[in-house]
Amino acid sequence: MERESTIRGLFSPDNIQFRIPNYQRAYSWEQDRQVRQFIEDLREHPISCEDAKPYYLGHFLFESATAGSGEFWVIDGQQRLTTVMLFFHSLWRELTSRKERGESAVAEFNPDQFRRTYVENEGQRKLRTVSYDDDFLRKMLLNGVPLERPATLSARRLIAAMERLDKEMRAEERTEELLRWLGLVENAVVTTYEVRNKEQATQIFAFQNDRGKDLTKLEKLKAFLMHQVYIHSPYRLVSEAIEDVDMRFADIYKMTENIESLDEDQVLGHHLTAFFAQTDNTAELMRRRLRQQATGKLKMEWIRGFCAELRNSFQNVKMIEELQYGGATHEQLIGDVLYLHGWASWPLLLKLMHFHHDELSKIEEVLRLMEITLFKLQFMSGKSTNYLPNFATEYDGKIENLVVRLKYVAQHGFKDYWDFNGGLKGFLDGNHHYRPEIKYLLWKYENDKRQQGRFGRLSLREYMNDVPGQSLDASIEHIMPQNPEGVTHSETFEQEYLHNLGNLVLMTRGGNSSMSNALPVNKAARFKTSTYLTQQEVADTIREEGVWAEKEIATRKQQIVNFVLRHWQVSGEAQIQTIQS
Repeated sequence: MERESTIRGLFSPDNIQFRIPNYQRAYSWEQDRQVRQFIEDLREHPISCEDAKPYYLGHFLFESATAGSGEFWVIDGQQRLTTVMLFFHSLWRELTSRKERGESAVAEFNPDQFRRTYVENEGQRKLRTVSYDDDFLRKMLLNGVPLERPATLSARRLIAAMERLDKEMRAEERTEELLRWLGLVENAVVTTYEVRNKEQATQIFAFQNDRGKDLTKLEKLKAFLMHQVYIHSPYRLVSEAIEDVDMRFADIYKMTENIESLDEDQVLGHHLTAFFAQTDNTAELMRRRLRQQATGKLKMEWIRGFCAELRNSFQNVKMIEELQYGGATHEQLIGDVLYLHGWASWPLLLKLMHFHHDELSKIEEVLRLMEITLFKLQFMSGKSTNYLPNFATEYDGKIENLVVRLKYVAQHGFKDYWDFNGGLKGFLDGNHHYRPEIKYLLWKYENDKRQQGRFGRLSLREYMNDVPGQSLDASIEHIMPQNPEGVTHSETFEQEYLHNLGNLVLMTRGGNSSMSNALPVNKAARFKTSTYLTQQEVADTIREEGVWAEKEIATRKQQIVNFVLRHWQVSGEAQIQTIQS
């Protein structure tokens, strides 16, 4: 078997027969995905003779059954080969029908010779599938699609594929176009490799299909775009155009090595959300956009523009990562929104960087409103709706319009019937606040105290326990412990005060294991020497009152609640703060 051939070359020997071994997966192509795409590829392939390009159908791996017999087991490529045979059978029927109607375009078409070459030669089919579907395939090729429902899913897929191909053939009014499809598939370039035994075939198949890492969506997208460049660029410029796309992706891959918080497919997903309202099928999204371009030249320009914007998004992700731990207001706010809800925030951040990367102070109000919205959203019980990605898709660079939308959302949420502020108020009015969101709240409360006292803020990196050589216990401490030494809490205290916001404080750097169950009066000295102002404040209260009980907890809770209502604009009356605490 030749190492490089064509589909006609594969099928031409009279005695050739391709067989699918039973250990292979049966036919799995879906009519609305792979089969439809097979036809669309034929439609989209360049037509003009002066710009003719070969049509490729990939690589096939075969195992010869018996030397000289013409019988080959298909080790890799069976889905394509089966579809090609179904395509030939469907085309044979349609061209035969048109020849019988007297169409001149098919006057030279020889139905018998065509069928002998590609479907069946003297009772020997050119392709036999897995044994449990093979009799069904034989009957379908002989008598057409049966009325009865076959037993296997793979056989039903064979029916669906044939029906889709028949439908496409009948719908194509131009017989010349059908003949063009025939020429493309007959002359499609393939590469082949033949092995002599099952041991070798098994090893090669395993290394081709079961070893290594699966292609990422980004790698598949690159392959798709380079193929589109091949199709739509003038033949004399194909190499140059492919190299241009290749260089863009070389930059992207280099950037992925330095991006820490997202993998390449996550960056791609956020980019597609921000710029295209992403669909699940990236290739289909690209095809739809390319169809909107009227000429090959415009398609090429669109691909270049897309690659440039994608490269910029990868660059902006790295820039955002570097900014999120900085001290400037917009940098602090970037860190906040990513911490609160990275998935929803990334697309809008990418769009903001796209339009305003050279004037980041302009986006502070947007970021602050995002932070308010995301914080309150945590307390909307049972509500998971988040339209920030939609805002990203719709954002056109007019920041004043985005501010108006976000001001409304920050007070009312993403649905008109939500009681957005009420959700947070309801939580604060309760007595059980010991949950993960409170750590963020107490961090902001600590920084509010530091701002009032003109102390340095507790950074996001410190808050996340990400400072080399330092250790911030990533939890919240009960001021009055849950299991204090020598004390049993009353039922009322446990229900109303133990997990109350007023009894919770950020745990100090260095941990709390040695005094985890100590009474507050015994913790006061440690609290007083803490670097956290909120702990020092608790220590002062204990020393002044001589006790830490219901009244002290209630008083501290009200102080924190007052901060929350002010800081996160719960009433909707205060001005948006652009200086982050």
